[in-house]
Amino acid sequence: MKQRILLDQAGLRRLALLSANKNDYADVRHYYAATDTRAIVVARNGMKLGVQLANQVADAEVATDAGTRGFVFENNEGKLHSKATIFRTVRARYDITLSQFLNDAPKD
Repeated sequence: MKQRILLDQAGLRRLALLSANKNDYADVRHYYAATDTRAIVVARNGMKLGVQLANQVADAEVATDAGTRGFVFENNEGKLHSKATIFRTVRARYDITLSQFLNDAPKD
């Protein structure tokens, strides 16, 4: 589901960078996992999530992930996660904050 997510500072602070890779199309992706819920955030097109993006709105695709190894914390592999794939920042109203997205994710 497409959503616009406000990258609030509180939400950004709850993410840990797990990995980065480059695919066949030269799209550098950074993979983040929430430290307190089972949520994954993928920043595409070389975007790195950090304070420089605080309070900006991002175009995202929100779905679920089965807890793919290497993209989640080891103790959460194989468990259902909420997943937001962020493509770019935009000048638009937001549908949800990053904190709300993380709060709605599955918990242990």
